[in-house]
Amino acid sequence: VAPRPVSRESAFLSSSRPAVVAVVALARTRAAHTHVLDTTGPQQKRHLTILRRTFSEMSSMKGMEARSQQQKDDEAAKAGEAFSKIFYETLDKRRHLLGNLFLDTANLVWNGNAYCSKDSISKFYASLPACETELVCADAQAFRDEFVNGQTTMHVVTAGQIKFSGKRWMPYTESFVLTAQDNVWKIVMDTFRFQEPAPV
Repeated sequence: VAPRPVSRESAFLSSSRPAVVAVVALARTRAAHTHVLDTTGPQQKRHLTILRRTFSEMSSMKGMEARSQQQKDDEAAKAGEAFSKIFYETLDKRRHLLGNLFLDTANLVWNGNAYCSKDSISKFYASLPACETELVCADAQAFRDEFVNGQTTMHVVTAGQIKFSGKRWMPYTESFVLTAQDNVWKIVMDTFRFQEPAPV
């Protein structure tokens, strides 16, 4: 399935209910989640509100068998786009909050370099120069329940271009595995790669 272009309009205001199948978490507890929400701009607040609403709807529907895999995938695609916007807005403008998106035992592979645990991932991202990201497209698909023991999980794939301070724009792809934990969404795995040699 071809990646869906990311609309600049408020495509996520529809009650997407990404029952999802796991999209991401902005905090380990609801208190932390609220803290992240309160420190973001209007656009990010809106995306966070949608993710929280869809998690609630997902929880209320978890036992329903009538929902097809296609419905789950459609919901996941909408949630994945919302998550992608939050992730890159946080990376560009509020990087000190980026660690809140990761599971404590998360893994990152960044251009072949591996980082394990939320703390090491947070330190790595903090060490990068300031950047500006242009998200071109994002798509997501729900994991089938039988593959993840019923744990709501999804795979998000993004593509775009990124410009670090003093460097040129570079095309990239990135993928995330997201799961639901403690009533919020968390990144389990983050894999980033430039589409050509790293800028010098």
